[in-house]
Amino acid sequence: MHDPLSRVPIKYKLTGAFVGLCIVAFGFGGYLISVSAGSALESEINLRLHSQATLLASSLEHQLELLGRRAEDFASDGFIRTHADQLQSGSTAHRSELRNRLQQHLANNKLPLVPSVSDISILDTEGKTITSVHGSEYPVAVAEEGALGIDSLYISAFIVHDTPGSVSFGLFTPLWDIDRSRIIGTLVYWIDVGQWLQHARWFDSIDTEPGQNTYVTIGDSNGNILRISNGLHEGQTDTGYSRITVLSDDAPNLLRKELFTLDRKLDHCSWDISLGVEKAAAMESVSGLESMFLAAGLVIALVSVVVLFFPIRFLVNPLARMRDAAKAMMEGDYAVRVIDDTDDEIGDLARSFNSMAAATQERTRKLQETARQLEHRSTELRMERDLLNTVIHSMEDGVIYVNEHGEVALFNQNANNLANDLISNSSSLLSNSCKDEGNCGRNCRDCLTDTEFTHPSCIVECGDIVYEVLSARVRTGDRQHGRILVARDISDRVRINERQAHQDRLAVLGEVAATMAHELNNPLAAASMFAQMMKQDGAESAGYSEHLDVINRSIETCKRTISDLLRYSRSKPAEVDEIDIHELLVDVIRFLKPLYETKEVSFNLDFQTHNPITINDETYIRQVLINLLMNALQALEISGTSIMVQTYEGEGDAIVVDVIDDGPGIPPELQPRIFEPFVTSKPLGEGTGLGLSISRTIMQSFHGDLFLVRSEPGETVFRMLFPRTVHHRYAGVATESIEDHVSQ
Repeated sequence: MHDPLSRVPIKYKLTGAFVGLCIVAFGFGGYLISVSAGSALESEINLRLHSQATLLASSLEHQLELLGRRAEDFASDGFIRTHADQLQSGSTAHRSELRNRLQQHLANNKLPLVPSVSDISILDTEGKTITSVHGSEYPVAVAEEGALGIDSLYISAFIVHDTPGSVSFGLFTPLWDIDRSRIIGTLVYWIDVGQWLQHARWFDSIDTEPGQNTYVTIGDSNGNILRISNGLHEGQTDTGYSRITVLSDDAPNLLRKELFTLDRKLDHCSWDISLGVEKAAAMESVSGLESMFLAAGLVIALVSVVVLFFPIRFLVNPLARMRDAAKAMMEGDYAVRVIDDTDDEIGDLARSFNSMAAATQERTRKLQETARQLEHRSTELRMERDLLNTVIHSMEDGVIYVNEHGEVALFNQNANNLANDLISNSSSLLSNSCKDEGNCGRNCRDCLTDTEFTHPSCIVECGDIVYEVLSARVRTGDRQHGRILVARDISDRVRINERQAHQDRLAVLGEVAATMAHELNNPLAAASMFAQMMKQDGAESAGYSEHLDVINRSIETCKRTISDLLRYSRSKPAEVDEIDIHELLVDVIRFLKPLYETKEVSFNLDFQTHNPITINDETYIRQVLINLLMNALQALEISGTSIMVQTYEGEGDAIVVDVIDDGPGIPPELQPRIFEPFVTSKPLGEGTGLGLSISRTIMQSFHGDLFLVRSEPGETVFRMLFPRTVHHRYAGVATESIEDHVSQ
């Protein structure tokens, strides 16, 4: 169990525990004694209240009985009975005189006899006032319905007046005629309660202790409650009214919280009487017992603290010294010791502490020595590791370590691309040379990361880089620890080999082209000659002049292309001429008209510039335009029906020509390499892949450019840039062969 006072010193714990024990013992004992004494006293008080309440009720009933007899005596007076009867049955002329005589009789002969009577009234059988001594008009309703017409005494409910403490009630006595044969009315005694208390002194019969205030509450059937006190405040005169307090309906419940009460019901009326004594005053004799016992406990606790001071000091001080020694050991001082000059349990604890400190000091010394050795060895290992890392990262070849789980765990900077592809399992990792390719059924990543695979080397392509990968297993004894891959970048060597193969293909192509040029020149010469003859024979008049011009230009273009193929070593200056690009485009489209009319392809022209440009040779530009438009027409054989040619002003002094078709587009994987030689999207045997490469070379030779803007299904855009005032960069110098342009 955790000590909740673990942070409190022992000397305070012991002292506090003893003090708390004393306080609890005396406090709880005092509480029990106080409760027991209080219960006995409360029983005694209730017993005394019972006897006094009985005596008080008897005294009050006796006083009411005396008042009732006096009222009945007044009601038997013949003068009163005769005049009351005459006032109800006599003539109106003598009624006033009779009322005055009756009123004077009551005032002189009856009212002074009882000091507490405030007024006397005579009522008829219907409850109406016949006469009254003081003319008081008390409400008859207080008498309730049973007060009229009865043949015995009736005591009414209380009537509370506006004056503080002024309360009265009525004694209703039947008034008979002189023969006692019938009831002719009612005689009412109106009793002033304050005067009644002052003269009757019936409340003085209550026996109370000195200093105790006793309260009597009287309640009637209408809910009126009077509290009558037997004590007066300082400087207050006993007039009877000063003892009376009118309470609310819930006052009895509130008084019971402050008083010991006992209730009695009177026998001859509807009143309830309750006798109460203040609880605080009645219980004052036992209320201080708890405080007395608690004070005694505190005194004993203080004396005990003084007595325990010296034993606690001899117990706590050695423990404090051991605590300080433990803190010193925690801070690194293992040579600290404590004094063990006693033979009790504290001395045994001190000696055990010293033994522990000596053992800890020795073990710490050995641990420090071991730590120094480990630090020295760790420094050597870090130096070896740093040296190894320096060697690995300074290698031109990439080094990759694959652990026994087939995961790439380490690699240097030069192996970054290959390692990332192995980690991400990229599909761009392709094998160019693998002896087991096609037989093992696995991709390159599975082979390179398989620690059990025995193939020593392979050539893989990772993006634009080609690696020759050598591998070796890593073992320690009989345990397999993974595999080391050494990747050498042979991209330059592969490109040199490819370029050499390309040069060889171009050399062969040149020889074949020279042979084909000689073979084609003769048919072209014949076609040209017959076209001239047709023109001289009058074909113009037949409407074929435009067709003959197209034939002649086409023959000239073929001859120029053949002469380019034959021009390997001969030099030819460029033919500079001013060309309107719009006229050239219209001429080329007219040349291609037989092709696109049969394919139901529409050409749309959007010319927004009219300034001609200066170029070196119209034939080269015509060749570029024919290549682009022929490629568009061939693409529309698959899908699409229209070609758009736009011209507009570009940045600087340049004209922009866009060739747009709505064909299927160029495959995304070919778009980055579309201008490389021998790259084509056409089926095998339908294209050489040289057209776009030659066209870009021609455009760049005029300080212009040709590039692919975008290509997707439904739209392909090629863009040409033509400077207006630049000349061919080979003007006036020997031109190189077509093969050299392509190889550049």
